[in-house]
Amino acid sequence: MVELANFVRRALARPRALAARIPITRLGWTVASLGLVAWSGASFLEWEELAVITVACLAAVVGSLLFTVGKSHYDVTLSMQPKRVTVGERAHGQVVVRNASGRRQLPGRMEMSVGAGRAEFPIPSLGEGAEHDELFSVPTERRAVIPVGPVLSVRGDPIGLCRTEKMWTGIEELFVHPRISPLDRLGSGLLKDLEGQTTQDLSNSDVAFHTLREYVPGDDRRHIHWKTTARLGKMMVRQFVDTRRSHLALIVSTDRADYANEDEFELAVSLAASLGIRTLRDEQTVSVVAGGKSLPSENGQRLLDAFARVTFGSASGGLHAGAITASKGAANASIVALATGSASALADVRSAASRLSTDARIVVLRADTAGTLSYRPIGTTAVINVPALDEFAQGLWRATQV
Repeated sequence: MVELANFVRRALARPRALAARIPITRLGWTVASLGLVAWSGASFLEWEELAVITVACLAAVVGSLLFTVGKSHYDVTLSMQPKRVTVGERAHGQVVVRNASGRRQLPGRMEMSVGAGRAEFPIPSLGEGAEHDELFSVPTERRAVIPVGPVLSVRGDPIGLCRTEKMWTGIEELFVHPRISPLDRLGSGLLKDLEGQTTQDLSNSDVAFHTLREYVPGDDRRHIHWKTTARLGKMMVRQFVDTRRSHLALIVSTDRADYANEDEFELAVSLAASLGIRTLRDEQTVSVVAGGKSLPSENGQRLLDAFARVTFGSASGGLHAGAITASKGAANASIVALATGSASALADVRSAASRLSTDARIVVLRADTAGTLSYRPIGTTAVINVPALDEFAQGLWRATQV
């Protein structure tokens, strides 16, 4: 039974494989099927009209196949300059087609995918070694990673019954980065701390002096306080507390329920990107989570590339999911910044932040396109309500003065 089933499967696969090699489109197969049905009707009913339909359908398909005969010999180059732009900036690309054969090439047609769309351009007749170039622009109104390509040469009839394609290039990615606010060294009150932030953990060696205690075997003698030792008549050493280098944990919610609209989400991404880039320029550590997933943040370019890929509407990408992810890689963050929208409840935001270090300072970047710029300190939490990106620097400056 197994051998019979395999035989039947192979027998059925042969026609499908053969059909895949025949350059007939779905429309072409539909016309051919209509011709066969008309031929069956003409045979049984002896209607001349159906016979005429049969001839017309089959002739159209056979005639269309002639348009696919022949081969093209090109060298095709696809390039994007630049490959990274900010929302609203111009992005241009170029396709260069060169005749790589030893004879003149007939006119042809090429197609290229640009994001979800498709561009089409004609190729004139090219002599040996001749080139033709096409310049194109890519819309960059929204933050995204736009795949451009591959470039395909297409042969087919004008009706679309038959079609052959040949791929000449791979896919180029165009990164459309979010807009960022040019923040000006705001760390003096928020992101920077000369000695780091102190914790309650005692240490035998650090830069934050805490108190003196009696010497015990094993202590570093460099920390002996000789004046106190001489005064008390017993060995006394300095006791320190651990400090922590400023470490920003940046969490961005992608949950649609946290935002009034998509514009708020784009603003939240821009706020987070602005703060992350400024922190990196201040040579501080940044850990970024968006949509519940960690983003690479080794340098500004990688961070902006990652932000370009962040998508809106993931219910599993809320602040709680982001805090859980951040707690694994940034549990000792000194500052936790949460970027969200106007529809998120402050209690939920604080609950998410509590999953990280209890010693961390919490900053809420609340995108509210219908609101006004405001700053509210609630306990250890700083809530900055930002209606537009160009007002972010002012709102953050207010937070640094507290």
